[in-house]
Amino acid sequence: MKNKHLILLFLAVAVLAIGSCVKTEHLAKRELHLPANLFHYAVPSLAIIIPPGNPYVNGGNTGDSSTLDNTPASNPTTDAGATLGRVLFYETMFSLNNSISCGSCHKQQTAFADNTPVSLGYEHQKGTRNAVAISNESLNANFFWDGRVNTLESQSIMPVENHAEMGIENLDNLVKKLQSASYYPALFNAAFGSPQITKQGIVYALAQFMRSMHSFNSRFDQGAASGFSNFTPQELNGEAVFRSMRCNSCHGGNNLDNGGLGMDHNMPSGNDWANGGLDLGYPDAGLADVTGLSTDKGVFKIPSLRNVALTAPYMHDGRFQTLEQVVEHYNSGIIANPNLDRRLTQAFLDSTGTSNSNSMGPVQMHMTTQQKADLVAFLGTLTDNSFVTDLKFSDPFK
Repeated sequence: MKNKHLILLFLAVAVLAIGSCVKTEHLAKRELHLPANLFHYAVPSLAIIIPPGNPYVNGGNTGDSSTLDNTPASNPTTDAGATLGRVLFYETMFSLNNSISCGSCHKQQTAFADNTPVSLGYEHQKGTRNAVAISNESLNANFFWDGRVNTLESQSIMPVENHAEMGIENLDNLVKKLQSASYYPALFNAAFGSPQITKQGIVYALAQFMRSMHSFNSRFDQGAASGFSNFTPQELNGEAVFRSMRCNSCHGGNNLDNGGLGMDHNMPSGNDWANGGLDLGYPDAGLADVTGLSTDKGVFKIPSLRNVALTAPYMHDGRFQTLEQVVEHYNSGIIANPNLDRRLTQAFLDSTGTSNSNSMGPVQMHMTTQQKADLVAFLGTLTDNSFVTDLKFSDPFK
């Protein structure tokens, strides 16, 4: 019996040792590689010039460079700060078992979205909503599908404190973990003038990195000044469909999320939000979880269409696998419900003067097969290949 107990004790110690080795080995394989000269991140959002003739910005006014810039005076983006943020973004020590980083669910090749309906977090726990693509975050006034926070600094750390996502739950615990890495004191010192690893430094650096992730170099951007002369005939037809079907009533502005010039960023009922007619009931309350208003049930933040061809699956729950399915939903599948956005009613579509319909029922666009294919082709022009291959946004541990 004594020998049996010794054997069991030996096995238990061996299992613990193996588990410890796995974690240590996982971290040991990750070597940090940063350039001798820092990448340039500190480009203010106000320097982004909206291409003249862009029909989606401020009614098509030309040469307009005005834009929302949510950068706080207390946290301006610097090259050193964003470099630290890049390292933190891809740091697997952010998770309790050293297996998950922010970049695990926001992959560069998919425009910093995830290619699954919901991401798997700590110990393979499923998330509740589709991971939102990250780009042009300096143009946003609210974050997450339900807009529950209104600063990028607040948003940047919430996944870490979510047990299902990272398992850490406490920023103090994360600070202690990061202190075990030899490279952080120098990075913090360069960014904030002190080698001390702090909670505020973590939050500020992550926000700086994400705020620097600008994506304005798609064929759509390149062609706006010339009336999209760089488009194929099919893409031109798709752009015309996009406007004639009034898709730009929800996906307008300089970020194609209706958060551009002249738009209302105020919760809960601004133009940045919509009930897309996905369900008769409200299996996910959406914005109502934040506001408590029954009229906000099933209402979600309108996502940007930039790089949309790369960010499947779609919607807050990732229910649609392809753009063709998304287009068909808005063409013929919108479900009537009390909170349906007015821009998805037949009356709104017909307000162009094509008919005198007063129907507040779901819009029926009656697009032809060719029109739907053309629209999908146009959406492909919103892909910014330079953004998804830019080394300064890539994993520095590879």
